[in-house]
Amino acid sequence: MLQEKPKPGVVVIGSDFRALGVVRSLGRRGVPCIVVDNLPRSAWFSRYVKKRIRWHGSLDTEEFLQFLLRLAPAQHLEQWVLLPMPDDAVELVARHAEELASYYQLVTQGWARRPISRKWRSVFL
Repeated sequence: MLQEKPKPGVVVIGSDFRALGVVRSLGRRGVPCIVVDNLPRSAWFSRYVKKRIRWHGSLDTEEFLQFLLRLAPAQHLEQWVLLPMPDDAVELVARHAEELASYYQLVTQGWARRPISRKWRSVFL
């Protein structure tokens, strides 16, 4: 008998109101969602979250990067989508896209491809 592969899901970094919208939208469609955050907020308490993982520290550190790299194999999250919501987590994922892409599917462009690193500079283009 063929064994069904587990359905890949989404690892959402952050749990603010933007993350809540993502978790609700995907969860209603049956996509499993895991939330990782250092401060539980609205998405943390959503009924669509399958697992909540608390990080005790900043979301833009080398330690958090190493945590994410260990998390995928430990929790069987290989090829899940990694979706950072706070700006500091987006920057971390973008700067380390090559490393993280070996475990996760990324929606964040690599840092080197970003022509503008600060939003305020876009007005001068």
